[in-house]
Amino acid sequence: MKAAIAGITAIMLTAALAACGATSSGGSQATSGSAPGGNYLYTAAKVKGGVPVKAVAGWKPLHVAMFGYCACNSYTQSETQGMQRALDQLHNGSTLTFFDGKYSPTTQNNQIENAITSQKYNAFVVLPIDGASAAPAVRQAVQAGIKVGQASFPLGPGWDITDHSQVPGVVMSLLNSPTSDGKITGARTNVLCQGKSPCNVVVMTGPRSVPSEALRYGAVKAQLGSNVKIVSTCDGQYTASGGFTCMQDALQLTKNIDVVMSPSSDSELVGAQKALTAAGIKLGDQNAQGLFKFVGLGASQAAVTQIRAGLWDSSATWLGYPTLSTIMTMALYANVNGHGSEWPPAFNLNDISPIGSLADKESLANDPSYSGEWCC
Repeated sequence: MKAAIAGITAIMLTAALAACGATSSGGSQATSGSAPGGNYLYTAAKVKGGVPVKAVAGWKPLHVAMFGYCACNSYTQSETQGMQRALDQLHNGSTLTFFDGKYSPTTQNNQIENAITSQKYNAFVVLPIDGASAAPAVRQAVQAGIKVGQASFPLGPGWDITDHSQVPGVVMSLLNSPTSDGKITGARTNVLCQGKSPCNVVVMTGPRSVPSEALRYGAVKAQLGSNVKIVSTCDGQYTASGGFTCMQDALQLTKNIDVVMSPSSDSELVGAQKALTAAGIKLGDQNAQGLFKFVGLGASQAAVTQIRAGLWDSSATWLGYPTLSTIMTMALYANVNGHGSEWPPAFNLNDISPIGSLADKESLANDPSYSGEWCC
């Protein structure tokens, strides 16, 4: 076994996460239905928006190892903090230990193997950096009796298989699809481009050498109508600073931009908005020419604020706390204590989202309390 790579408890992690840059990796909802079969106590309708987190007398506490992309990635930050927040509500000594994958599949796989060997944990939550390469280590965890939940993209080679786990024995799958990311954001861009020919669009992605980003960008291009002209495609690195640079570069090409969209990360649009403000250009409802409409990925707290203000058009929904975190916590808790049959092994994230697959003025008006489930 390779040398152990130490985990950091989420409590200790709080300061480190706050110090990290506000990067993000986008995600979108599963497009397949909840896993078929079984008479489950917990259905999509019952868990929509999250579930109460309560301890059960006589049940063992959870000791969760959480494997994230990187400690300075905002998705990892938010999901880790959300899981810790949910576990704290059990008030039964449950713990969470965070393992920083540092964007390295090899590092993450070693961490999973070492956590199995340590025999300290009865549950894992895996955000796979590379689902195919992480699958063998997760199989070992399942064989060792550890209850495993997966979030973000799937474990296994199939990026768009979201209605069940490709690794038998994984007890909860709350999965996103990069193809769905591209389809949802591309379809919304088409709506905004109706009646415009050409409709000039700037597309910001993450690194397209990453398989998920290639899938997202390919889905966007396949979705966009014939009247849509991509005037600039830029790797925003999932960050506000990357989006700022991308927007500045696009403005050097043309200021006649109808839509700025990202199928990858709201954070990139946060930076793009700053670049437009610095250039004295208004966006959204404030742009008299109807230019610079923003379509993002995540329905983050920042995006929801801007959509409600009329500055952004929309953002594909991405769940965190309370929906994803409380469901994952209670599903693992039940499985560790022999009550896993009450839970299906997967949920369609669109079915359990409080606002559906897209945050826009209409969906947010239907839920005035919704503020976004992850930051930023």
